Amino acid sequence: MNANDSIRPRPSARRIERCIGIGSWLGATILLVWLVFVGTAGTLFGGKPRVGGDFLPFYAAGRAVLAGDGPRLHLPEIQARYEQGIGASYDADGTFLFAYPPWVAAAYAPLAAMPFAVAYVVHSLLMLFALVWGCRMLVREVGLSLSGTRIALSALCVHPIMVAVLRGQNAVLTVLLALGVFVAIEHRRPVLAGVLAGVLCFKPQFGVPMVVYAMAGGGMRAVIGIAGTAAVEFALSAAVAGLGWIRTWIPWMLHFRLVDAETNASHVMSLPGMVEVWLGPVVVPWLAALCFLGVLAFALHAARHAGGRIAGWAMALTLSVVLSPHAMYYEGAIFLVPAIVLLLDAPLLVAASGIAVSLGPLVPAAPLCAGGVLLWRLQRFRSRAAAGTA
Repeated sequence: MNANDSIRPRPSARRIERCIGIGSWLGATILLVWLVFVGTAGTLFGGKPRVGGDFLPFYAAGRAVLAGDGPRLHLPEIQARYEQGIGASYDADGTFLFAYPPWVAAAYAPLAAMPFAVAYVVHSLLMLFALVWGCRMLVREVGLSLSGTRIALSALCVHPIMVAVLRGQNAVLTVLLALGVFVAIEHRRPVLAGVLAGVLCFKPQFGVPMVVYAMAGGGMRAVIGIAGTAAVEFALSAAVAGLGWIRTWIPWMLHFRLVDAETNASHVMSLPGMVEVWLGPVVVPWLAALCFLGVLAFALHAARHAGGRIAGWAMALTLSVVLSPHAMYYEGAIFLVPAIVLLLDAPLLVAASGIAVSLGPLVPAAPLCAGGVLLWRLQRFRSRAAAGTA
């Protein structure tokens, strides 16, 4: 076994490669259809133009920053004001809430300077680039003799990944940043690992476990990277929304979580989220806190465990979705990580998991079950890697 737990080729590798080739053509077809859809402004089947998907609140937040309304960014009437004109033109009903810290809105400001449809296309292409880059890097780290680009195109056939890339979400950026943390630790660049983990904290439920992983694996140099990134993020947020931005952001974020849990109850995919749907919000804060502490403890363990390191990191990242206080179905794109790690070890399970995650909008428990099965298989793979038999 080498330092990255490489997987030796198995007899089924050629068959898997052929399946990936077919999947890549299907993914390329999805891209072509998307380009036609965008090129006709979403009016291919009649009606008002409908493009952008979930990109609208990010674009509107960027517009608010450009207009100098950063201090009032997290007021619902401000968000509604900057979304209404776009929504009227692109058949988007209601107000899509923006819950990220102000520095994230500032990051979207360059896109907000473009026309909405152009910014949406640019954002989608950036997410596609992040998907391809992440797949190529992960394939190399796992030691697969397969094309990362073809795997990325095949991944577009999985509904949450397609949504994350082509409908304005950013879950593939989560994958790329988390992968960057792992690679930086493995290649003894702890400051970079800390920086990437700090950036990932724009989604705390995924960023904080990677902060723990970076600190455990990189020591004080990783802490320096994390602290420096946090300082830059705070300063940028203060420049956008004022020094007291945290006092308005945290209550708004908690309000958003409650509203989102109610309006998107059929789209949750984590254990605390499912319990909240089934039993109501009474026990969820305690359960969510316990689950989150468990994720942090496992991330600490995975970073310090010598054997099966890539499987341990993949388990920590997968657990951060399965046990997340807040995870919607498009976060199922993160399951791409265990899927690639297990691609030669359990190809049928990987394919079944992709189907199960895609069924999330119809069968809410399916992604959670898929995550549990992937975790079970990752643990088996990790145990064999630690014993030198993977």
